[in-house]
Order: sequence, then structure tokens, then C-alpha cells
Amino acid sequence: MALPKPKLTTVNDVQKLYGVDYSRDYATKQAEAAAKAKRTGLQNQLNQVQTGTKNAQDSLDRTYFQKGLQSAQAQVNGGVNAGLSNESNLRLGMNRQAEMTQMLREAQTSKNNINQQMTDVEAQKLAQTEQIYQDRMQQAIAQSQWKSEFDQSKYGDQRNFDYQVGRDKVADLQRDKQFDYQQGRDKVTDSQWKDQFTYQKGRDKVGDKQWDSQFTYQKGRDKISDKQWDSQFAFQKSQFKTEQEWRKYAFSHMSKSEKAALEWSKKQYGEDAAWRLYEMEYQGNKALSQNQATINGYSAMDFLP
Repeated sequence: MALPKPKLTTVNDVQKLYGVDYSRDYATKQAEAAAKAKRTGLQNQLNQVQTGTKNAQDSLDRTYFQKGLQSAQAQVNGGVNAGLSNESNLRLGMNRQAEMTQMLREAQTSKNNINQQMTDVEAQKLAQTEQIYQDRMQQAIAQSQWKSEFDQSKYGDQRNFDYQVGRDKVADLQRDKQFDYQQGRDKVTDSQWKDQFTYQKGRDKVGDKQWDSQFTYQKGRDKISDKQWDSQFAFQKSQFKTEQEWRKYAFSHMSKSEKAALEWSKKQYGEDAAWRLYEMEYQGNKALSQNQATINGYSAMDFLP
């Protein structure tokens, strides 16, 4: 049964056939998963900055507290008046504030960088979504093209097979017609021969002796003709150095139907047997043609005394 001509495979066909999702929603989900992982990492960094800032503040407070105690003790031991003591405490406070400001500035810079990266994640997610979608669409298109080419190839192979089957059927029909034609020719020849035989039997009434004499004469002529034909055929073959040369010559002078019949015989019986059959048939047809020509050349007057 011939296959229907295949249609081009679409991306939707590929999705249904292989169960693969090539939609934009799938690309969005993949990009969101990657963005979520980035946001989680950045949030962890932000938490670390905040924790580090708080710990640094506590450490700075403890450090300057200790410095304050040490400064006060030194002032007591040295008998420093209140004015100098206040000045010393003010310097400690200013130093603490300067270090605290620098620390907070660095922490804020780190937070700003992390927050900017947080913002960039969304833009990157959109770009990655589009990239994933386009890449997968290219894969889907390649799959659909391959499937279309594969289906076309199968269809072409089937058409070639059907064509060859059709040619074989035509060849079989031609051989059958050739066989029927040959049978028809044989029937015509048999019918003519029967008519001639009936006529010849009728001529027995003219005179058996005369008929016997004429028949004997004709048989003698046939033998001479057969010998001449065999001699001529053998001489013709002897003109060639090899059997293959003669076969090549004979094949080139065959009709199309004779060539077809010979090729068929080769397939059925082999090379040598096919050529022997051809020689026998050729000689038989030649002798039959000569006999028929001789018979057809007779008239009623030939059998009169």
C-alpha cells in the first residue's frame, strides 16, 4: 500500500511527538530558577555585610571604652585638671566617630553594590529567558527539519519501490503478451497445416501413386534443404573465432522481442542453455518457414499427372 505524501513537520508536531516543551513559559521558568539562585546568593552577601557591620560597631565601642578607661586612669594618676581631661575625652570621641564613619561608609558601599546586582538580576533574567527560548526554538526547528526530511526520504523510498514493482508488472505483462502472441502464431500455423493436410488428403483421390511420388520428391527436397541450412548455419558460426563472438553478432541482429526472450531464458536456464534453445528455435523457425513457403508455392496443377 502506497504511503500518503508526508506533510512538513512543525514545532508543535515535534513537541507532541517527543514530549519536549519548547514554549516561552518553559524558558521563563528556567531563567527564574537561575535568577532565584543569584538573588539568594546576593541576599546572603547582604546579610553578611550587615552582620559584619554590627560586629565591627560592637568591637569599636569596646575598644574606645577601654581607651576611655585607660585615659581617665592616666589623668588621675598624672593629676590632670578637668579642662585637659575634657579635651582628651573629646579627641577619643572624634577618633571613634571617624573610624565609625569610615566603617559605615564601606558597609554602605558594599550594600549598594549588592542591591545593584539585585536589580541587575531582573534584567538578566529577561535576557536569559529570551536566550533560552531562542536556543530551544533553534533546536525545535532543527528537529522538525530532520523529521520532515526523514519522512520525505521514507516516502521517496516507497515511491521508488512502487515504481519498480510497476515496472516488473509491465515486464510480466509484456512477456505474457509475447507468449500469447507466440501461442497465437503457433495456432495459426497449426490451423494452416491442418488445412493443407486436409487438402493434401483430398488430393489422394487424384492419384495415390502420383501423390506418393510427389511426396517422396518433396521429402527429398526437404532433406536437402535441411542439410543446406545446417551447413549454412555451421558455416556462419565458423566465421567467428569464438562462441562469444558469434553470440555477440547474433544478439546485435535480433529483434527486441527476441532479445527479451533470450534474456528471460538466461535468467531461467543459464547462459549456455539459453543460447542452445535459441539455436534450436532459430533452426526450427527457419525450416518451418522454408516448408511453409514450399507448401504455399504448390498449386493443384502440381499434383496432376
